[in-house]
Amino acid sequence: MPDARAGSTQALTPRHGRRGLRQSLLAALVSVAVLSFPAAAFAAPAAPVFSGFAADNVNLSGVTAVAVSGTHAYTTAYFAGRLTAVDISNPGNPMVSGESAMATSLLNSTNIEISGGYAYVVSKNRNASTTSNDDGSGNSLTILDVHTTPAVPSIVGTLHDPVNLFGGYGIAVANGFAYIAAQGCLSGQPCPTPTDGNSFVVVDVSNPATPTVVATLQNSSLPTGWAGSNALDHPTSVAVSNGFAYVTSSYANSLTVIDISNPSAPKIVKVLKDSTNLDFDVDVAVQGNYAYVADQGASSATAIGLAVVDISTPSSARVVGAVSSPAGSLNGAYRIRVRGDFAYVSASSANGVAGVDISDPVNPRLVFGLVDTSHLHKSTGLDISASGQLIASSPYLSTESAPLYPPFSNLTGTISDITLDPSAIAVTIAPSSEPPAVTPQNTASFAFSANDSVASMRCVIDGAPPSLCTTPTGQQYGSLAGGSHTFSVQATDAAGNVATASYTWLVSPGGITNTSPPTISASPRS
Repeated sequence: MPDARAGSTQALTPRHGRRGLRQSLLAALVSVAVLSFPAAAFAAPAAPVFSGFAADNVNLSGVTAVAVSGTHAYTTAYFAGRLTAVDISNPGNPMVSGESAMATSLLNSTNIEISGGYAYVVSKNRNASTTSNDDGSGNSLTILDVHTTPAVPSIVGTLHDPVNLFGGYGIAVANGFAYIAAQGCLSGQPCPTPTDGNSFVVVDVSNPATPTVVATLQNSSLPTGWAGSNALDHPTSVAVSNGFAYVTSSYANSLTVIDISNPSAPKIVKVLKDSTNLDFDVDVAVQGNYAYVADQGASSATAIGLAVVDISTPSSARVVGAVSSPAGSLNGAYRIRVRGDFAYVSASSANGVAGVDISDPVNPRLVFGLVDTSHLHKSTGLDISASGQLIASSPYLSTESAPLYPPFSNLTGTISDITLDPSAIAVTIAPSSEPPAVTPQNTASFAFSANDSVASMRCVIDGAPPSLCTTPTGQQYGSLAGGSHTFSVQATDAAGNVATASYTWLVSPGGITNTSPPTISASPRS
């Protein structure tokens, strides 16, 4: 349930703009001092659309997270204490295909990581009464086999730890270890033992049948140099890359970087605090030299919903980019997943999902916000299929109500299958922006557009490697050398399909010269 603050590449045929030089020669004789191109008029790019929808008040009750593997999405049935498999092979008709056996360790399950054919599920505490926050369920890591019979997950190992794993909320798996963020007590919740949880836990999962804790860092007893930093104050998520773990600590508005090169002896190397760009940060995903952070604190059009952190030097991590929440489309940003040039965010307060173009991480750009209370009420989980379908989960319908804290009664959880690219990717160069086929002008300013909103652009001049364009819809060149030039723009969609458009022209710095052989217009005189 939402955490409460207090309260195959497909190359399409390029469109070639070459217009035979001979045929264009006369038109190019017009004297040009300054070229200015009118704004291109394009149809609005197609936005993502719903393909299919599944609702279930037993097997999807209170679903908080979803992870995709092959043709199945695996979801946490929070109230039922099961891991549910949803067949997504037909995007228009996602269907529950099976579920694991019920287990107390799977009650209150919050997040899923799939690695090596296994699903690793973490769970948090359940309130036993108004004075107790632990009824003996949850606070666990449960490992399930999802490769032998994908439609029916089977439990292979369980680790229950009501101290270190109290409030288990985030998980990442790498190299035989699971790294878990356990958030501890929530504000306003009964909290007999405040030191439980608020921890970063390393679990050896090399044998999935016997997961074993090998190291723990707790906020109440941080190592020398970090005492009082609140580096692990309400940790909610963890991402792992190149020997480092990145942990969001929501109550401290911080991203904590931990050296895990020796998993049994994790070391904090950086606590990045930023109450503006990391406002109640709850989830993090890493790709390349950047960490992408979702801020649940986003509550207005100007609030930051997604922050980009440069982690090229982990011990000097710093915020370098951010996206606010226009029209509230990122309000309550809750989970984030990154693939290729895009980050996808579930926005629980907005009742929707959003997509951000991160092809230029320093200048991230919101490309869509899909809000739908009927399908995405309090949306929490999301993941991306290999074919580029966005799978999103909602814990209960807008017609239902739920208490602020667990336990929750049976609720109708949902799974939505969203087509990010409803049309085959295509890109068009605006003819009005194309230079004349032969011109003395050594500059060019192209305008272009893709037919899908989820499309990133790369520009190419004269066969050079593709690079970021000047803007997502335009490219400018200056000081072009004389001779023939070819400009190409590549559009890539969510599934990695690529479309290309090209235009070739001639820069003649000395002006247009008539190179045709002379003709005799009259008979010679003798």
